[in-house]
Amino acid sequence: LFVIILLPQVEVLAQSPELPPPYLRVNISFTEPTTAPSDTDIYVDGKLATQATITGLSPGQHLVKCSKRGYFDYETTVDFPKVDLVTCTMSKTTLLIINVSDLNGNKLPAKVYLDDKFEGLFDNVSTLVRKGPHKISCIQEGYQQFIQTIEVSRYVSPEEGAYQTVECI
Repeated sequence: LFVIILLPQVEVLAQSPELPPPYLRVNISFTEPTTAPSDTDIYVDGKLATQATITGLSPGQHLVKCSKRGYFDYETTVDFPKVDLVTCTMSKTTLLIINVSDLNGNKLPAKVYLDDKFEGLFDNVSTLVRKGPHKISCIQEGYQQFIQTIEVSRYVSPEEGAYQTVECI
């Protein structure tokens, strides 16, 4: 005995649009070792998130910020759901470049001080600095002393270059 069941053919006329991912994932990476990665706060659109998987986001632009004491804040804008994964790169230091030259633009070795600490006799210094104010001094005999205070407020990745280049003239 054979039984044949014929089912009607179903034709798909239209598919529902793909649903956005139900969540935005936030990963945290550190450029220096840390003993307490869980101390990092994550904010989405200014609101503190209680976990690294954010649910209930509407499609569109969202500001993601990661913050940890002693580190530069990380901020980015994501277009959710096109972007559903963010990696916050947390760093304690960023690159600062100090160039020393005369008024004609010729490189000139000078005594370079960063935060009143002697860095050396250079015409070019690349150094890592922490968040906050930094005093830069350049001293060369026969020239007026150069002093400038800068406020280092954000991390710049090595791919982007230096946070700031200071021209000691």
